[in-house]
Amino acid sequence: MNMGETCIVGGTVSSTKYNIASVTAGVYRNANGTGGAVNGVEATRNPNSTYYNLSNIDSVLYFQNIKEAGTLYFVVKASLTDGTTRTASKQFTVRGNQCGQPTISSPTNIAGGKRIGIKGGSADTIYYTVWKDNVVVDRN
Repeated sequence: MNMGETCIVGGTVSSTKYNIASVTAGVYRNANGTGGAVNGVEATRNPNSTYYNLSNIDSVLYFQNIKEAGTLYFVVKASLTDGTTRTASKQFTVRGNQCGQPTISSPTNIAGGKRIGIKGGSADTIYYTVWKDNVVVDRN
């Protein structure tokens, strides 16, 4: 996935004997889910049942908040009411999509009496405004 993209989480956690006390899902730098979640991409639910559908936690896991490229792990940790804890993980790669420093040169089609203003936008957008005689004649 690219930085800034989102993911949809699915799957289930189940237990045949004890209730699931808590399910924590998140993005970490290691497969065991220690050391803190990457950019806060983590959530915990307390189902107190023998079954939990991970799609119920999807809406609070903001993968688009990941701000680093590299190998990361989606980890699900389930704790049962008898104290048993199980962990599952899936490795994935985040590719950086940060824009390089843009090169800005004077437009060649700006005639006398016109000026141009350029300001930064989001990661890959540059907004512009062109004025003629202090009146805006073009903008994006």
